[in-house]
Amino acid sequence: MLAYFALAVMTIGDGPVKGSAQAVKVSDVHLAHTVQVAGASADAVLKQLDKVLRTAGSSLNQAVKINVAVASDEETAAVELAIQKRFGGKSKPAVSLVSGTLADGARVAMDAVAITSRVRPRTREVGVLPAGARLYVSGQAVGGTLEQATRETLDKLKANLVWAGVGLDKVVQVKSFVDPMTSVADVRRWIDAYFGAQPPPQVFVEWTSKGRIEIELLASLDEKTTLPVEHLWPPDEKPSPVFCRMTRVASPASIYISGLFGDPGPDGERQIRTIFSELKSVLSATGSDLLHLVKATYYVGDDVTSRKLNEIRPEFYDPKHPPAASKAGVRGTGKPNRMITLDMIAVPVR
Repeated sequence: MLAYFALAVMTIGDGPVKGSAQAVKVSDVHLAHTVQVAGASADAVLKQLDKVLRTAGSSLNQAVKINVAVASDEETAAVELAIQKRFGGKSKPAVSLVSGTLADGARVAMDAVAITSRVRPRTREVGVLPAGARLYVSGQAVGGTLEQATRETLDKLKANLVWAGVGLDKVVQVKSFVDPMTSVADVRRWIDAYFGAQPPPQVFVEWTSKGRIEIELLASLDEKTTLPVEHLWPPDEKPSPVFCRMTRVASPASIYISGLFGDPGPDGERQIRTIFSELKSVLSATGSDLLHLVKATYYVGDDVTSRKLNEIRPEFYDPKHPPAASKAGVRGTGKPNRMITLDMIAVPVR
């Protein structure tokens, strides 16, 4: 398995989180996506994450991306130390980082994407994305009580999947941005019930934006598509120039980019512009470009930065080819004096 991993993975540079890669490019492989694991320390969470991956025929040694949430920026140093210790050498994963309240009083929470040798049935702990076509569905949100918002948002997401010819059984992972985090157990139960006997793994991030919940999906596709990536809007929805409702991906490769932070300081616009400048450089180094972004997650720490992001994105995106996306208001990015971080997935140009 380790030899297979070495052949399938290209690691590029050093990421902003110590012990991480700047980007990780994987070829035509099956990818296990885990449930979010939470605990009191990064070491304990990484050990548990390894156990979860082993149920899918993988391990933390095969991880290509780790998404980290910490209860406060003060936890980041310990997380970096644990990641450096666990991934010393060339097999570093890409890492994203955000901070805010975690469920059940945890200090650290993580989920992972890792290479696995074969497809296994979906469980609450792991969903395997088979090598081949896949669908990223942007985050959606509706109003109402948290229970009502959860169910109606899932209805909208299901309608998107139906339009794309995909059933709920093809969903690999569900990610929810929630307010308040004390309600995570309820949200998890509602989502499990919606999917039935074999619900997908779930991930949760605190949401400080207006509203109660936003939910995004990743699903596998059976049919072949002709383009490396297609940026899609159902005909009954009005397109946006800064995100698309879904990206349908045929490219056999994926590029996971570590969370980008930009220059430190109080100027959110400067941070955004330096992030996009770095993003273009990373994409170029991996054989991709802005037209081939398939998924973007924007974590913003204040309303001013959020509005600036809305203003600046059209300067960088082709209005017909923006990525599927979620934008979440958060308490912090895990690093001091950074009001925004971007978490990106892309595919090669060809």
